[in-house]
Amino acid sequence: MSITAYASGQALVTEERDMDLPASGEVPFAGAPSTLDLTSVALRSLSQPGKVAVGSLRLLPSASDPAAVLRSHIGREVRVVLPDPSDARARVTRKATLLSVGSQAVLDLGDEIYVGPLEAVLLPADAEKPRAEAALLLDLRNSGERRQRVEISYLAAGLSWSGDCALTLDESGERGALSCWATLRNDTGRAFDDAVVRLVAGEPRRAVSPAPMARFKAAAPMLEADMAMGAPQMQAGEYHMFTVPYPADLTEGQVTRLALSAADPVAVGRELVLRGHAFQNPGGSEPRPQTVDNVLVLRNTKENGLGEPLPASLVRVYRDVSGAGRILEGEVSLDNLPAGETARLTLGTAFDVTARRTMQSYERIGKNRARVRWAVELRNAGKKMRDVVVLETFQGDWKITSFNQDYAKESANTARWILPVPGGSKPVTLLYEAEASW
Repeated sequence: MSITAYASGQALVTEERDMDLPASGEVPFAGAPSTLDLTSVALRSLSQPGKVAVGSLRLLPSASDPAAVLRSHIGREVRVVLPDPSDARARVTRKATLLSVGSQAVLDLGDEIYVGPLEAVLLPADAEKPRAEAALLLDLRNSGERRQRVEISYLAAGLSWSGDCALTLDESGERGALSCWATLRNDTGRAFDDAVVRLVAGEPRRAVSPAPMARFKAAAPMLEADMAMGAPQMQAGEYHMFTVPYPADLTEGQVTRLALSAADPVAVGRELVLRGHAFQNPGGSEPRPQTVDNVLVLRNTKENGLGEPLPASLVRVYRDVSGAGRILEGEVSLDNLPAGETARLTLGTAFDVTARRTMQSYERIGKNRARVRWAVELRNAGKKMRDVVVLETFQGDWKITSFNQDYAKESANTARWILPVPGGSKPVTLLYEAEASW
């Protein structure tokens, strides 16, 4: 059995079984999830390809889903237990045709229609007995041998996964170990034992109408053939797929955590970042305190001990502290990180380094033109020098007309300064004047 799970809760399941197949007739395929998408089922014979065809199929609900069992009897005559119209404390048993079920049931009693709750329903003796687990009922035509190895694939809802990583740093905060896990929740209505589990980062488009499912169904065997390479991670179209390195048991209704990858040692960079907007809140001249972000820089390269795509994950960063054990430095969401790319993770705010912004002047110099002058004051209460990256955002067509610290144009709307701020009480002040038109 192999399972390819998507973060949205959809899963592509492929199973192989040895089965007795009659020349024609219905064959139960036991153990189907109750959330199976009937329009996605594909079956083929591995022993004698082309000898087995499916004429029709239907899903028999499990006894653990009473609503589905009742829905399977809509249109049939059943016996129901109803309140006695003449005595509110008594009950009567009536024959009725089941028209619909839900929070209220609709019954055809012959002489009248009943709409209301049901206390109990007695199914007819000739009804298919509910099974302990759901089953597919396949109407087959077999022109080959009776005993064959078959493969069946289908889509099922209720099997979602999410990633999380733990990055444990040493006292310097610049080196550590990274371990990544996948957390799967199985709400499909069945357990999957000893399954090869593959996790897809990225989400394929799902059509609303059922017609395009045929393309997905036809592609399933080819996709599974590609997956058989067994690589820890591989490219699958525009997505990345991660293979759990050992078979796993996914118990129904429970959460399972599976180890994905680990790297040790991993080096990280550190940045203190102050962000501002040059033309925000014009006219305010009072100094405004601002927090400085504590940013961790993670480079996904082989030289850094990584070099493989990382799925979107919740990253928890821990740090060893001399004489105080370990602290949680922060947790942050990481987007899908391709190999060779760099992620900047904002863990929180700096404690020792603080900032104040003061708009020294703002004037309109045209109908759609303005000039602004800012003073940005940085203080470092710590003992060692800290570099602070100041990122100022602009709007429209802009230019910096005067400045006391060199800067670089980082993007179409951002200027970047890197300011060394020595430890102690003496502040470092950035002064600049800018004009913008829009």
